[in-house]
Amino acid sequence: MSNLKLPRMLGNGAIIQRDKPIHIWGWSIGESVQIVLSDQKNTVPVIDGKFDTYLDAMKAGGPYSLTVSDEKESITSEDIYIGEVLQLVGQSNIEFPMYRVRDMYPEEFEDMNNTFIREFKIPEHPEYLGPIEEHVAGEWKCVTPESFPMMSVIGYFTAKKITAETGVHVGLLNTTMGGSPIECWMSAEMLAGYDEILAEAEKYKDPDYVKNILDKNVKISENWYGPLATKDEGNVNNWMNEDTDTSDWKDVDIPFFFKDHSELKGFVGSIWFKKKFNVPANLAGKELPLWFGVMVDSDIIYVNGKQVGTTPYVYPPRRYTVPAGLLREGENDITVCLRVEKGHGRFTPGKIYGILSNIGRRVMRDCFFEELEGVDEVIKLDGSWKYKIGTTMPRNEDMIFASWKPTALYNGMLYPCFKHAVRGLIWYQGESNCDYYDIYHDEFTKMINGFRDNWGDKNLPVYYIQLPNFIDYVYEEGDRPIPEESFWVKMQRTQAECQDIPNSHMVVSIGTGEDNDLHPQGKKPVAEEIAKLIIQDINK
Repeated sequence: MSNLKLPRMLGNGAIIQRDKPIHIWGWSIGESVQIVLSDQKNTVPVIDGKFDTYLDAMKAGGPYSLTVSDEKESITSEDIYIGEVLQLVGQSNIEFPMYRVRDMYPEEFEDMNNTFIREFKIPEHPEYLGPIEEHVAGEWKCVTPESFPMMSVIGYFTAKKITAETGVHVGLLNTTMGGSPIECWMSAEMLAGYDEILAEAEKYKDPDYVKNILDKNVKISENWYGPLATKDEGNVNNWMNEDTDTSDWKDVDIPFFFKDHSELKGFVGSIWFKKKFNVPANLAGKELPLWFGVMVDSDIIYVNGKQVGTTPYVYPPRRYTVPAGLLREGENDITVCLRVEKGHGRFTPGKIYGILSNIGRRVMRDCFFEELEGVDEVIKLDGSWKYKIGTTMPRNEDMIFASWKPTALYNGMLYPCFKHAVRGLIWYQGESNCDYYDIYHDEFTKMINGFRDNWGDKNLPVYYIQLPNFIDYVYEEGDRPIPEESFWVKMQRTQAECQDIPNSHMVVSIGTGEDNDLHPQGKKPVAEEIAKLIIQDINK
């Protein structure tokens, strides 16, 4: 193993922020290192095994090689460009990957090669004892068929517009994680004064405490899904088979909310749904897409007795494929096994439930109804179904997500990024803090000021996205009474008030969201509005 190291952010393919001093740092057991980038050379001492220096700012350009040498060895990072660097931070709506919008923006998948757009995705890594100096993993990746499906939608469309209008390379430092509250992206210093929050962070400094939490999560899953599998009559008696006798099954129309059904209100356990449907001769035997809306919580879907898809949790839209040779002309059978963990079961209204003759383009009507353009035929699967309960279960316990705890992701994912200069911060978060909207302005202000101190730039631009339209009290808590004003709306108002933070820019996403989906797919207009603001700042 080499004793001379550069940080991963300065590895092959790195993007370095133009027009700002270039920070070069790393580790060596030598006495000094020589650094060469383009026509710049610098020799710096190694102190306590580390070297740290700045080169002069450079204009956009490349490719360059960055070479670092000590008395014993030399390492080189290739294909480095000077361009624009953006820091992405937040939860699922900014982490949201491109493969989830393939049907909304199919043209983006026609040529998945672009060396001008690069992403450095930092993997989930909580740290509780304090900030780490180097990421545990990560590398710069251009847009390629292999990397593109997992790139941030917001990041990609922002970068695409910037590079199209400026002609420079754009790098995305992607520190995002679904469900993460603001507190996990803040340092202990930023959280000063929030004694209860800091007390929670203190608990997680004990490795045994963390281990017990993680072990308990495993047991929660095993203690619910284990008995469910053995008690479920559908599993025991193979109700997925197309010859299953449904004469004693009951009728229901899909989509629907369980809370609106006399027998299923508050139901917890597994429940099976069956339907017969007809396939025309021109579609028989073909491999076809199956869309089945969004269900709560997890599902397995069978066609003619063969499993065609499964999703382990609520949020992703069900996009499955019926394999070639499975569908036959005339009558066919579809079975859905749905597991409901908390008593909020549903087949979400407004979504498409059907088998498609081909993939077209997904569009939204009235921010609610999912529709398709360019699809020749749809075998509709909504409407009348048969259902039977497989087994009832006690409500599943809530797991504790240790990565979401205060300071954890700041320490383990974000902190090393502060050594790499950026154009600005893109922040998309708030969903997980709606219940605490009243302290969000103060937290957000302290976080931004802390970030700016860490980057050494008191005027660093912040581009943040206001929560989109979403009816949270209906789709997140199915039995919650209708409030006079929802927490979601209160958070939107709080975010609007955060515009009083100097050099912060809010992008309004209301109207691009989906009332019935926490994760709207129409993110391109939002990203392009962010890009517009960034380009304005670049041109000042």
